[in-house]
Amino acid sequence: MDFFHHGMSTLVRTGQRVAVLLPGERPDSVGDLLARGLRRLDVDALAYGPVADAESAALAVASYRAHCLVGIPTQVLAVARSRAGTAIGKGSIESVLLSTDYVPRAIAKTLEEVWGCRVFTHYGMTETGLGGGVECEALDGYHLREGDLYFEVVDHETGEACPDGAVGEVVFTTLTRRGMPLIRYRTGDISRIIPQPCPCGSRLRRMDRVRGRWDGAVRLGGCTLTLSDMDESLFRLSSLLDYRVTVSKKGDGRSRLHVDVHKVEGESFTERQVLRTLNEVDAIRKCIADGCLEMPTVRFSPDGRWTTTGVSKRKIVTISDPVTLE
Repeated sequence: MDFFHHGMSTLVRTGQRVAVLLPGERPDSVGDLLARGLRRLDVDALAYGPVADAESAALAVASYRAHCLVGIPTQVLAVARSRAGTAIGKGSIESVLLSTDYVPRAIAKTLEEVWGCRVFTHYGMTETGLGGGVECEALDGYHLREGDLYFEVVDHETGEACPDGAVGEVVFTTLTRRGMPLIRYRTGDISRIIPQPCPCGSRLRRMDRVRGRWDGAVRLGGCTLTLSDMDESLFRLSSLLDYRVTVSKKGDGRSRLHVDVHKVEGESFTERQVLRTLNEVDAIRKCIADGCLEMPTVRFSPDGRWTTTGVSKRKIVTISDPVTLE
């Protein structure tokens, strides 16, 4: 609650309202703790919960007249691209905090364009005790919760500590926790410690925005395909809400890429548009040209429930039997 209290003071002011699109029904859930931290700032909070229906969530946000939203990147994007979310217009929502998963820059840019808001990102997980690090007004890296957690960036292969500024895997050690203490817990996240001081003047160390996850990449022939590369291309499509990518290996050694797409309801959106955008991803284009990857297949999903109702992290799914895709 201390961390949420001080971290949210950058996003909101006394008397404002925050819609929390995260689990908050149970005592000490993330939404409940955030709401209690916000009350210390005399800020009201609506613990709405994860977004199952973007239109209903957008109507609730508009009715509540929220100045700030906190939620999962793809779910907040769905709210913004819904009819009611677009109708909110610019100026009402002043800030958005995205949490629980890697944040594609394409999603942050879309939210800025739709609502004219500032988009902050938070870094944390269940293992950190939820709060881990949050951006300040400079929007240039997470200020880390150093009183409780010691963060390091290490070489993914050797585990050796990397110098500040070098990219590697984020690990952390708990300093004050009595229940479930952790030593150099491997998060699988890719980032770096920023060596320069923050423009805001804080002495807390900063970690750069997470660039993806080590398990968010797959080898295709001589190329590496990352989820973050696909995100920056696909989330620029104005009708796309979310997607799931599955890679399967064929008997002849080639790979098959299958993409399930969840789109804005009622929008005209074609397979050709998705394929054209996928071809902009360097690894996909090169692998198709080299013959180690078949032309991707695309299927439109009616609801995209693989991520829109939960809080699991997005990743590339790899399977060995293409039949299971059908």
